Amino acid sequence: MTTRPVNLLYASTDPIPGRLQWGMGLQHCFVMSSTLIMASLIAHAASGGADLADQLVRISMIVAGVATILQSLKTKEMGAGYLCPCLPGPSYLPASLVAAQTGGMSLVFGMLLVAAATQALLSRVLHRLRAFLPPEVTGVIVAMVGVTLVPLGISSICGLDGTDKQAHPEEVITGLSALGLMFGISVWGGARLRLYSVLIGIGAGYALAYGLKIFPEKDLSYLTSAGLFALPVPHAPWDLSFDTSLILPFVIAGVASSIKAIGVISTSQKIDDADWAVPELNSIRGGILANAVAVMGSALVGGMAPSPSASNVGLAMSTGVASRRIGFAAGLIFIALAFSPVLAAVFVIMPVPVKGAILIYVACFMIVSGWQLIMTRPMEPRSIIVVGCSIISGLSIDFLPDLYGQLPSSFHAITCSPLSFATVMAITLNMIMQIGITRRSATSFDFADGSLDDLIGFLDKNSAAWGIRPEVVHRMTDSLIELVDTVLPHRGATRLDIELSFDKVKLELQIAHDGETVAFPDDAPHLDDVAKGGDHLHVLSAHLVNAAADGVSTKQGHDLQTVKLHFLH
Repeated sequence: MTTRPVNLLYASTDPIPGRLQWGMGLQHCFVMSSTLIMASLIAHAASGGADLADQLVRISMIVAGVATILQSLKTKEMGAGYLCPCLPGPSYLPASLVAAQTGGMSLVFGMLLVAAATQALLSRVLHRLRAFLPPEVTGVIVAMVGVTLVPLGISSICGLDGTDKQAHPEEVITGLSALGLMFGISVWGGARLRLYSVLIGIGAGYALAYGLKIFPEKDLSYLTSAGLFALPVPHAPWDLSFDTSLILPFVIAGVASSIKAIGVISTSQKIDDADWAVPELNSIRGGILANAVAVMGSALVGGMAPSPSASNVGLAMSTGVASRRIGFAAGLIFIALAFSPVLAAVFVIMPVPVKGAILIYVACFMIVSGWQLIMTRPMEPRSIIVVGCSIISGLSIDFLPDLYGQLPSSFHAITCSPLSFATVMAITLNMIMQIGITRRSATSFDFADGSLDDLIGFLDKNSAAWGIRPEVVHRMTDSLIELVDTVLPHRGATRLDIELSFDKVKLELQIAHDGETVAFPDDAPHLDDVAKGGDHLHVLSAHLVNAAADGVSTKQGHDLQTVKLHFLH
């Protein structure tokens, strides 16, 4: 049962008025377009011209639109079931640039199949990796997504990009005005206006950029020469090539994109639930599989590989509108725009300062959201080392670029960005910190002269020392009380040997008793039967234990029977 946050206007499963759905979908499309500039970089690396860049942009819009719709699905295997719009994934850019320079676009698309296969495999084994992806790791990833947006966002607000190295007052005024308007509407605009804070800021930024004459002439020429309708030309799906030397970079890109998706989807889950503490793996598995399918599609039709957008999730967080139905609208709008060169051009020529304003706006929410994920569990030395060293390592990429540039080229796939390096460090350090992490404590209880308060004190003492979440402690305590007070005495138990173990991922309460074996039914007995008393009351207590725990197992021994209760942390 989820607890709705007070600032959430529309949760993921909520219906939403049609006008708001399409308006919010359009707003998300502007954010989704923020990385379309990568198309020109890849086209240039492949020695292609404006025509290749134009086709790559429009095919990528179709792929990102389809990926957004897939993520919005809520099925058993496919889709995250949350508002997780997708955009051309920056995680794939370094490897794609190398492939484009080495073998052209056919090599880029061929190697993207490797990344897609990597993600599909990860989606199948994710449940086995839960110990390596606790909230502090996913929190670091989400926070670093926001942090990595900062240098690009600040430089973009000043009008600086790959071709313009000189900041101009008009560009700074445009960027800061758009950002200030977004912030102002979010804080003082009221509930209705706040929904469109980014869209209004973008519109004002476009108008100000045009009035201050900071639109590059080539962008205006591109806009005026674009046609109203044209079919995108897909890449031939059979024109693919492969290079074994690029397998590792694309595997790393697939892993990095998947881990980022874990953080993004976990953030979406947290937006929906004020009491969120543990990632729900089925949703994440479906989201990663949906992205793998979309990446495979991008390879076959000739687009840039998509990934769930942290910026868009930050937008959903800031507006309080997270209905997954918006994802269907945003996906359809983005696909439709790809068939109109002039409308697509409106997104492609977005003024650089306006892009910077969007990036800084959503970075604020992503950084804070990442820290909220990190702090969902009590911090101890192990967690502090994982979080602190990972963030320091990631930031050092920007602080000391020349130092990392001296490393062998085989390391560049890891050190290509602060996010990639922080992600690798967080996972690696967390794995190391698992050594010796399991804690155990044991006690005994005699029904003849034991006190239930002593058992509760045993649980409370160890739970506080180990940093176990109060909600888990409450469920475990209730389960033990039901067992000791009702279930086990009825089965003839006179003495218990209790062992408590905890490894940061799961908490296990093992109870060995000298009574008869206990059954823990999934279904509760009928209330009329319970009212009659007798065995039905004990069956109800056993059912409550089963419902409170995340798993119950029993084992029959020669002298003692064992009940083991499992609680996910």
